[in-house]
Parts: sequence; C-alpha cells; structure tokens
Amino acid sequence: MQEMFSGPLDNLRQWWASVRMWALIGGVLFLALFVTIFIASGFVSVPDGKALVVIKKTGDDLPPGAVIATSSSQKGIQLNLQPEGWHFFNPYSWDTRIVNKLEVPEGKLGVLIRLFGKQPDPTRVVAGPGEKGVVEKVLLPGRHMINPYAYRIELQDKV
Repeated sequence: MQEMFSGPLDNLRQWWASVRMWALIGGVLFLALFVTIFIASGFVSVPDGKALVVIKKTGDDLPPGAVIATSSSQKGIQLNLQPEGWHFFNPYSWDTRIVNKLEVPEGKLGVLIRLFGKQPDPTRVVAGPGEKGVVEKVLLPGRHMINPYAYRIELQDKV
C-alpha cells in the first residue's frame, strides 16, 4: 500500500540518490584526469643527439661543496645520463633536463675535466679516481654522452 503513495520524502530520496551518483561519477572522472596528467607529466622523450640529465628532488642532502650526487640515495644532479628514447620519472621525486651529446670532431681529441670529487694531490697532473681535475681518459672523435654538470671538455688537436 505504501508504494502507491509517493510523497515529498520519496522525492527527496530520489534526488539524494542522483546527487550521490553524479558526485561519484565526477570523483571518478577527476581521479582519472589527475592520474592521466600525473603519468603524462612524468614521460620524457629524448631525441637523437641528446641525453637526459636526471635531478633527484628527494633524498639525502649532498655533502658541503658537492655538486653531483654520487649515490642514488642523494638528491641533486645524478652523475649518469639517460640515452635517447622514452623515459618515465615520477614528477614528484625527479626533474629532468635534456642536453646535447658532446661531438668531438675528426682530427681532435676531448680532454675530460672532472668538476666534482675531492681535491687532487697538487703534485700530480692527472686526477686520480674520485678527484677533481683532468681525467686520464681521452675522448676520441665521435658523439659522447657526457654530463655537462659533472665534466668540462677541452678539445685539443691530435698529435
């Protein structure tokens, strides 16, 4: 008998049910949009001839005077670069910069100068492992993936 009569309370229940349904649909759409934007903002495409510098936003602080994170647990500019292609980094934890690969022309050599590490022994010309200064390795002609925040390159004529 109660089904035959619909009063203001039944109308209110129907209205509230539709409000809840639209709120749920709106919430799901908002969440889907947020997740899509978050994921899309973390994708980075590195074109040919370029490399990706990765900068960690969270983690342990660098020691005083350090410019490069030598451990993945440290925040700051990471030593290793990422090559061409697609990469994903959580935009909350990481930042990225696309840089040019170094081109050493034919007839030249590239002398690497390490910009990070401990101070070298002043009696040596070539820096040892983990020391700032001229590195023993020489870059031959071609394209090289070198972190511009970690190394400076001087081009010299082949002898």
